Amino acid sequence: MSNIAEGFERGTKADLLNFLFIARGSAGEVRAQLYVARDLGYITEGEFTEVSRSVEEVSRVLYAFIQSVQNSQYAGLQRKKIIKSPEEEAREMRDWIEQLKGDA
Repeated sequence: MSNIAEGFERGTKADLLNFLFIARGSAGEVRAQLYVARDLGYITEGEFTEVSRSVEEVSRVLYAFIQSVQNSQYAGLQRKKIIKSPEEEAREMRDWIEQLKGDA
């Protein structure tokens, strides 16, 4: 979530995509650590399976989000001429994410 927020705040489509890919890479890291935790006996096979499925779903959602951004007309906040308050920016970000969810 922090990577997505940072990418959005950077203000360009390219930065957002970069940070979305970083977030997806982090999901891969979590999957790798799950194998370590299971192999060392820190989690059960059932816990491993449950969390692995959740992480795989997050990775799929991130990939769909990446595709939506790549295919969108969104150019980034730096391309806009109007300065907005942080509250307006947050509202716009929420609206835009909801729109992308609908496209995925």
